[in-house]
Amino acid sequence: MTDQDFRVFIDQLKDRVRGQDVAAKIGLRGRGKRFFCPSCQPAGGKTPDLDVFDVGFKCYKCGKTGDIIDLAVFAGGMTKAEAIVQLADMAGLKVPKTSRKGPGHPSVRPKIVDPGASHEGEFRGKAAKPAVSAEKGILDLFDAFMIAACRAIQGTPADDYLTSRGIDAGTADRAGVRFCPDIGVLWTLADRTTIKASGLAGLYIFQKAGLPVLVFPYLRAGRPVFIKVRCLLTKADADQRQVPRFLNTAGRVPCLWNHDAIDAADRVLVCEGEIDALTAIQAGETGVGLPGWSHWKDEWIRDFAGKDVVLVLDADEAGRKGTKDIASRFIRAGHPAPRQLILDRGKDLNEFFQLARKGME
Repeated sequence: MTDQDFRVFIDQLKDRVRGQDVAAKIGLRGRGKRFFCPSCQPAGGKTPDLDVFDVGFKCYKCGKTGDIIDLAVFAGGMTKAEAIVQLADMAGLKVPKTSRKGPGHPSVRPKIVDPGASHEGEFRGKAAKPAVSAEKGILDLFDAFMIAACRAIQGTPADDYLTSRGIDAGTADRAGVRFCPDIGVLWTLADRTTIKASGLAGLYIFQKAGLPVLVFPYLRAGRPVFIKVRCLLTKADADQRQVPRFLNTAGRVPCLWNHDAIDAADRVLVCEGEIDALTAIQAGETGVGLPGWSHWKDEWIRDFAGKDVVLVLDADEAGRKGTKDIASRFIRAGHPAPRQLILDRGKDLNEFFQLARKGME
């Protein structure tokens, strides 16, 4: 068996064993949903700071983090090889062996890859790759976050939230929107430097508050290049709990939300925000989301060549200013000025449709 086959085995192991089961197996002491960290809280204390997830763990006091194998090593006092044998037994798997012929090399196990060392360039069974740029490491992390931490919306609390806004969960799922029930998975996906550089580290505020989030990946060629999240609280509730409603990853906004849909569309509604863009999609239009008009990039204009472009920014002073500014940029670039959908004063597209729907009831 090759080292690559062994990596596949390790991934199967991680898929079958939950972190909480490992914690129970090794007898971690805790209180509520958290445990006392063997490294910084060996004698216990008032507040346990070790959080255990399905795929790993993180201590919020000393910063120790890793996957389920690392948890068995760190908290169970095992070697890496012993941890793999123990977890394989829990999963009902047989630890594979390989034969390496040569003097003094009888049948031995292959070199064990350290799954908890650095996830850069390796995720869910992909072969390890040479060192890559920081930007690629961040994009790999975005991919990993969408796969490991997020799930489809239907049947989740986000389903109820979107329904209250007049948006079907199936529409959101098809548009790539996802639900993240627990931000904590993030800390097992990459090293601290990469997570911090990506801007995802700021999402800890939602984990600390125990809040699930809607996840809006900004895709180019089907791959997330920017991520925005939204908690499910109302503005009043968010203000009372002193948490933001929106957060996004670091750096400039590289594209519009749902940007990939522009190419095949005849008419595109440029909306202020992802919810309004989803509302347009729900109504049978091609909607793209602009996270505030000041984020507009002139380089996007060429993607609208030959399209019927309609600006649907909020019907307030800022929205009117943004509409005028973006329209002038189209004209300066030699394109026709976009049309504008006039909404009731102070309303956005989603509110407009909700009021119209109530009027028909």
